[in-house]
Amino acid sequence: MNKQRIQTGILTIAIGLTLIAASYAAWTHTTIHTTGIISNLGVYSDIECTSPTNWIDWGTPAPDSIVERTVYLKNLGGFSIILNLTTSNWNPTNANNHMQITWDREYYNLASQSAIECTFTLTVFENVTSSDPKIGAFSSDIIITGTST
Repeated sequence: MNKQRIQTGILTIAIGLTLIAASYAAWTHTTIHTTGIISNLGVYSDIECTSPTNWIDWGTPAPDSIVERTVYLKNLGGFSIILNLTTSNWNPTNANNHMQITWDREYYNLASQSAIECTFTLTVFENVTSSDPKIGAFSSDIIITGTST
């Protein structure tokens, strides 16, 4: 009887270990990469940084012209950041072949809780004509990236 209990115990342990091994072999995982934006950079229309803005109206620029617009940036985070500008989502999609947006704060080191004036410049190239059917109304996104120092 004792021998039978030992055999039953061993069999139970063996079955348990087999089930655990089978479960482990059947278990899988995957990694899902995500992105997000936590904005610690405020954009304002006034020098006191009290009127947030997310819009620049370029008006109706002529071919071979330059239009400037001023905004104020404030680093709301707890560390210094290096500023970088890119543009995207041009509409129409070929608009950036006829114009570009730049600014005067590329690679600027903006200290924590500091504010600065910055000027965005739209340069319209001379290859745009008022009768050009490819360009009329246009839009784009300006992306300002702040990388911690």
